[in-house]
Amino acid sequence: MCGASACAVSLAATSGWLIARAAQHPPVLTLMVAAVLVRTFGIGRGVLRYGERLAAHDAALRVVSALRQRIFQALIPLAPVGLSDAHSGDLLSQMAAEVDAVQDLYVRALLPAAGAFLVGLAAVVCTAALLPAAALTLALALVLGGIGVPVAVVCAEGRASRKAVQARGALAVAVVDLLEGSDELLVFNASEAALERVDSADRVLARVERRAAFGLSAGTALLTLAAGFALWSALRIGIPAVRSGALAGVMLAVVVLIAWAAPEVVADLPRVGQVVRRARAAAQKLLVLTGSPALIVDQLITQEVPQSPARIRLRGITASYPGRDAGRNGRPVLRGADLDLSAGRRVVVVGDSGAGKSTLIAVLLRFLEFDSGSFTIDAVSVRDLRGDDVRRLIGCCQQQPHLFDSTIRANLLIGNPDATDAALSEVLRRVGLGDWLDGLPQGLNTVVGPRGTQVSGGQLRRIAVAQVLLGEFPVVLFDEPTEGLDKAAAQALISDVLVATGDRAVLIVTHRIDWFEEADEVLILHAGRLRPMHGLTAQPVGTRTLVSMTSGAELHRPTG
Repeated sequence: MCGASACAVSLAATSGWLIARAAQHPPVLTLMVAAVLVRTFGIGRGVLRYGERLAAHDAALRVVSALRQRIFQALIPLAPVGLSDAHSGDLLSQMAAEVDAVQDLYVRALLPAAGAFLVGLAAVVCTAALLPAAALTLALALVLGGIGVPVAVVCAEGRASRKAVQARGALAVAVVDLLEGSDELLVFNASEAALERVDSADRVLARVERRAAFGLSAGTALLTLAAGFALWSALRIGIPAVRSGALAGVMLAVVVLIAWAAPEVVADLPRVGQVVRRARAAAQKLLVLTGSPALIVDQLITQEVPQSPARIRLRGITASYPGRDAGRNGRPVLRGADLDLSAGRRVVVVGDSGAGKSTLIAVLLRFLEFDSGSFTIDAVSVRDLRGDDVRRLIGCCQQQPHLFDSTIRANLLIGNPDATDAALSEVLRRVGLGDWLDGLPQGLNTVVGPRGTQVSGGQLRRIAVAQVLLGEFPVVLFDEPTEGLDKAAAQALISDVLVATGDRAVLIVTHRIDWFEEADEVLILHAGRLRPMHGLTAQPVGTRTLVSMTSGAELHRPTG
C-alpha cells in the first residue's frame, strides 16, 4: 500500500517536472530519465495496488477465519445450557456482521493509517528539501486530514455506531424469526405482522446509519478543504520563492503537484474513525458473548480417558441452573438421581415436560455441572476428565436434529469425516433407510434442503441417528427420538435404533411409553427424581404422557 501511494505522489511530481522542463526545450537526453520514471511509477502504481488488494484481502480472510473459530470454540462450553436465552438471529449477526466489523479494523483502519503516515512523512520530507515553508503547510494539511477529520467523524457520529450494532442484531432476529417460522406464520395469518416487524427494524437501522453517514460526509468535506488548503498554500508560498530566486521555476511544479497529490494518501482516513468506533462496539458485544463464564470449567486433568465400552454410574445427582430459579418451589431441577448405563443395556427415562429430562442429558454431556452426588465413567470421576473427552464417549441424538442444506453424504460425514461411502450406506441400512437410499437417483449426493425440509420427519431423525452411530460412541443418548411421529413410525424407529446400536449402552429420554417391552429398565422422572416405574401413574393424553404420584399404584400402559 505504501508503494502504491508513493508511486501515485511520485508520478504527479515527476510528470510535473517533465512537462515544466520540456517547456524549456532542453536536449532530449535530459528528459529520458524522467520519462522512464513516469512509466515506472505509472505501471508500479497499478501493480502495487493490485498486490495490496490481494495481500489485504488475504489478511482479512485469515483474521475472519481465526476470529470466528475462536468465537465458536468459546461458545461450545456455553451451549446448549449457557446459550438458552440467546436468540439464533442475534448469534448469527454476531458471527457475521460483528466479526466483519472487527476485521475492518485491520484492513480499513490500521493499514490505511500506517500507509498514510509513512507516505505523508516522505512527501513532507521531499517538500522540505525544496521549500521548507511549503512543507510546513503540507504537514498541517495532512495532520488536519489524517487526525482532525477522523476525530470529527467520531464526534459527529456520537452513539450512532453502537446503536447501529444493536439495530443490525434486531433486524437479524426479525428476519430469522420470519424465515424459520414462515409455515406457522402463514397458518395463523401472522405473516403480515412478522413482515411489519422486519420492516420496522429495517427502518430503525436505516435511520441510525443515516445519522452515522452524516459524520462521514462532514469528514469528507473537511478533507477536501484540507487538500485545497495544501494546494493554495503551495502556490501562495512557491510563487514568491520563484520570483526571489529561492526556488527554481521548474521545481515549483514539483512542490505544487506534491501538495496536490499528497492529501490523497489520507483520503480513506475519514472512514477510519467510523470503522474504529464500529469495531469497538462490535468487539465489546463479542466479548460479552464469549466472556460469559462457562458452566463447567475443566480442572487440572489427572486421569486418562477411560477406554470403551464405558460404564456410567450416577449416584445422588442434584443439579440446578446457576443464576436462575432453581426449579419449582425453589428446588433443584434434579434431586438425588441415580442411573446406571453399561454396554448392551437399554434404559428408558419417561417424564413430562419440565420434569428435568433435558437437565439430565445436560449433566451427562457435561454441559451443566451437578451440585452434589457422584458421576463416574468406569470408576473415574467426570470432574477429573475434560468435557470434550466425556463427549467423545457419550454421543447424543438431540430432540430437534439439524441437517445442513447439503447432501446426505456431507451431513453424515459430520459424525465421522473419515467414513467411506460404503460405511455411510451401511449405517443408513442399519437405521432402516436402505430401501429409501436405493430409490434415490442421486444416492448419497441427494440434497436434503435447509434443515432437512426435503426429507420426511422420520427420515430426518433416522439420518440423525445414523450420524451419531458413525461416531462410534460407546454410550448413546436419544432425546425425544420419536417427537412428531405417529405410534407406528415411532415404534419402527425405536426398533431399528435398538438393533443398530448393537452392544452400546443406550439411554432414551422421552415422554412416550410405547416401547417398554424393548427396554431393560424403565425409570420415571418426576419433580426432579428418578424412580422405577412402580409408584407412579402415567396417564396418556393424546400423544403426551402425564406422570403423577400415587401410593402403590402401577404404571398403566395406554390403550387405543
